[in-house]
Amino acid sequence: MRKLELAGRTRLLLFLLLSPLLNAREARAENLVRTGQCSIDFVENSGLSAAALQPNALVQAIADFIANTKANLAVAAHDLDHPVIVTALLDAAARGVLVRVFTDSKDSLSDVLNGSRGEEYYRALSRRIVLEQLRRGLDGAIGTADDVFLQADAPIEALEGPTKIRLRNQLPSTARDVPRHTYYSGRRLFNDTAVLARGMLKEPLQANNIPEYYAPGSSRMHHKFMVADGRSVLTGSYNFTVSGAEGSTFDRAVGAELGHRQHLLTIENVEIAGGYLRAFDSLWGGSGSASDDAARLREPVAGHFDFMSLSCGFPISVAFLPNPTAIHYVSERLSHARRSIYFEFFSFTHVELIKKIYERGVGSGVGVHGLIDARFYPLFRAQAESLGGDVLDFFEGSSTDDARIEKSRLYRLLHTKTLIVDGLEAEAVVITGSANFSETAFESNRENILFLNSQVVALAFTKSVLRFAAANRVNRETYCPAVWDRGVEESEHASAIGVSEED
Repeated sequence: MRKLELAGRTRLLLFLLLSPLLNAREARAENLVRTGQCSIDFVENSGLSAAALQPNALVQAIADFIANTKANLAVAAHDLDHPVIVTALLDAAARGVLVRVFTDSKDSLSDVLNGSRGEEYYRALSRRIVLEQLRRGLDGAIGTADDVFLQADAPIEALEGPTKIRLRNQLPSTARDVPRHTYYSGRRLFNDTAVLARGMLKEPLQANNIPEYYAPGSSRMHHKFMVADGRSVLTGSYNFTVSGAEGSTFDRAVGAELGHRQHLLTIENVEIAGGYLRAFDSLWGGSGSASDDAARLREPVAGHFDFMSLSCGFPISVAFLPNPTAIHYVSERLSHARRSIYFEFFSFTHVELIKKIYERGVGSGVGVHGLIDARFYPLFRAQAESLGGDVLDFFEGSSTDDARIEKSRLYRLLHTKTLIVDGLEAEAVVITGSANFSETAFESNRENILFLNSQVVALAFTKSVLRFAAANRVNRETYCPAVWDRGVEESEHASAIGVSEED
């Protein structure tokens, strides 16, 4: 592979030697900033085998974050099923913390039940079981003081049967006590339906005064952040799931730790946490357990909640998506790249960014090195090729040793969404968060991205990328062959909730 084209190759080689490459196979946590007003911790999940490393540092950081919450916890979660995190949320609610979870609806239960019994079927059942467990709290009863409050972009129905699945998962035999509603969603009438999480009201109301809510659609509530007591925020690429941290329940049990590659930041700072909390409250429709259906800002308003803070000693800007113009903020940072551009992307299909990185590399001699998840590499390749053969040749080179971009060799996903500009320079900036670098993320999804103008932060992310790039060259089949039984993975959600073919 072409060496990163930084001025001063000696500096890069020294940097590589100092990077702890032998410790790449683990989840890692590191404090980057600590002042009177601000503390920033960086956690990465390598996605590589790390036998016997329990608990997972990524999961432990989140469990500690929840455990330290005193009064109010706001959770915006695209997905959520990790038992350690679920238990931490239940424990927080039981000790009197107001716990609010806003999640992505993903699908209609009726559509799931009428479909095939594939992995998505079991995933949908598992998701609803977890949400009902949260809704009931530790005492198992709805409407008591230890409940976790739920909302979503569209209504999420409870799983009303089979009875044996509910009982196997410590739920009552029926969902009779789950609040029932009659409503429209996507012009479909849901009559007397048990609803775990109310959706966002769509106006105008139907003439018969039955409320109409948005239906699950192609856009996603893709946030992955938590705000504790308006003082601390946790955000990044991790979806709070078993697969995202350790791969599967089986992987977790044997210590294989083949979870997705992730980056996570925790920031203790009132100004930054307050900015995230304002965005969450607008999504929720208020600051309490109940929401106001008439709240005007529940629909995203481009740029409305974006902010910049200097209270950590350097500029941190936060942008909330969807906002098609936000891509220009990223493009502007790339335009000022002088030495290097590193990136790790789950998905990289935004033509403007592909073109901009190419222009900086060709026109200004900026060193470029990136990794993309193998499953999404063909989409990147097609987009680069659409810009011309020279663009594709720039990224792929004439051989593997000459390439500026490589596919992840992880068995699981390279799930990070991180771009580093001039990572070893004083003007370094890191761009990271929940958003993939795609048109869908910037133009349709609910996302958050951070711009951190800090050499210290950039150095940590750069070391992370270089560690992973070195470890990625190991053949993935040497990690832990025992888990590559597709039957194990495909039945993961089924076994997790105790479902068999007879159910």
